[in-house]
Amino acid sequence: MKNLLLPALILLSITVSAQDTRTAERIAAKARKQGTAAWILAGGGAAMFITGTVILAEHDWDFDRDREVGLAIGSVALLAAGIGCAAGSIPLFIISAKNKRKAASMSFKNEYAPGLKRGGFAYRQVPSVVLRINL
Repeated sequence: MKNLLLPALILLSITVSAQDTRTAERIAAKARKQGTAAWILAGGGAAMFITGTVILAEHDWDFDRDREVGLAIGSVALLAAGIGCAAGSIPLFIISAKNKRKAASMSFKNEYAPGLKRGGFAYRQVPSVVLRINL
């Protein structure tokens, strides 16, 4: 039992001292990237939807010609792709807002953690990230 206790304590002290203090910045950057992607999807989807609608509404259709059928299919596909892109941006907006709130609730603080020092335990300050969960 004593043979396992010392390596476990050494491993515990190594993992405690190797904490990453940039987690809040990473989550905030991730939220910004997700927000940008959401706005690009929403804007591109709106542009495709409007373009497909204008092509369908402004054209006099003569379905006896193959070119007219291809144009109609293309404009309907453009309209559907626009709806899909705009709908796909909604989850990104939600996830971006969630990550933004999560990054705002994180703060940096020095916590005390046990560590080995000269054959005994000693508490030392370790920079850490504190996450507040609001209920």
